Parts: sequence; C-alpha cells; structure tokens
Amino acid sequence: MISNPIIKRYINMPLSKVEGLAEKSCLASLKERRKFIEILFFFQQTKRYTQNKKYATYTFSQYIRDRYNLKMSDYREEKTAFIEFPDVAMKWGPGFVSRVRHRCGAINARKVFDEIKDKDTSLQGGVCSAKVETIIDKHVKIYTSAAATADSVSLGNQVEILKKNLREKELQISKLKATIKKIRGENRLLKSVSKKAA
Repeated sequence: MISNPIIKRYINMPLSKVEGLAEKSCLASLKERRKFIEILFFFQQTKRYTQNKKYATYTFSQYIRDRYNLKMSDYREEKTAFIEFPDVAMKWGPGFVSRVRHRCGAINARKVFDEIKDKDTSLQGGVCSAKVETIIDKHVKIYTSAAATADSVSLGNQVEILKKNLREKELQISKLKATIKKIRGENRLLKSVSKKAA
C-alpha cells in the first residue's frame, strides 16, 4: 500500500507521460525565472524599486536581498545566463551557462555555446551530455593556457602599479595627518579665545 500522495499521483502513469510532465514543468519554471530576472534587471537599470517607500534608500543589492532573498552574486549569474545567453539558458538551464563561464572564461563561453549549437543542429538526436563535456574541456584547456601566458606577462606590470598606488596612498595619508594636526591646533586656539572672551 502506497501512502505518499506524490507517489500515488504518478505511479500508474506511463513513464513517457511522467517525463513529459517533468519537462513541461521544467520549461515553465525556466520561463517564469527568466521573466523574474528580466524584471529585476529592469529595476536595476531604472532604480524604480526606490519608488516603494520602504526601499527608497536601499541599494539594488540590499533590495533584492530583503525583498526576494536573493544574493547579488546569484542574481548576476542568472542575469548573465538569461540576458546574454537566453537561448542556451532556456535549453540547458542558467546553471549550465554559469558552469561554462567559470570553466572556460567569459570570452570562450560564447565559442562553446556556438559549437554546441552547431553540433546540435548537425546531429538529428541533438547533442548528448558527453559530447558537450568534450567541447567544454577543449575550451577549458585553451582558456587556461592563454590565461597563464597573459598572467605571467602582466604580473610584473601589476606589481609596479601596486607599488605606485601604495606610494600615492602613503603620501595621501601623510597629507591627511598634517591637515588633522593643523585643524586640532586651530581648535585649541578657538577654545582659548572663546574662554578669554567669556
């Protein structure tokens, strides 16, 4: 005897019908999530959420955290997926877009998606996940070697820039200390003058 109502609901249905329902629900969920992210993107660009008095002084990050319990980093990932790569996000999901971007970099991600799309149209049954992984792995290696070369060349430049910035900040700090000392001296002078006047 099956007591769980969820299992009862689907136990007598053919597998193809249950899978069809799952795919339909998944697609509907993705469409609604895309609409939600598009609305948040609208709010981010227009700052219209500040018309709500409760959120008038909030930053966008604070707004989405308080109102929708959504971290800014999660919003950025989904925004990138649904705004920049809507077709890929709708077919493979926003998590897939994020994974490819993290593994291959932002520039190579587009190449990966284009290659998957080309393979998908050339194969009658579509691309299987093993072939997708092969495409991703191919571009990960390209990204890693190119990034390593660029990093080693620019590392020396970055160190010099950081040293220069440090010297500038130290100079700023010494100027601020001198200004503080001058203001304290002026305050003492004002206090002594006001005591004499009183």
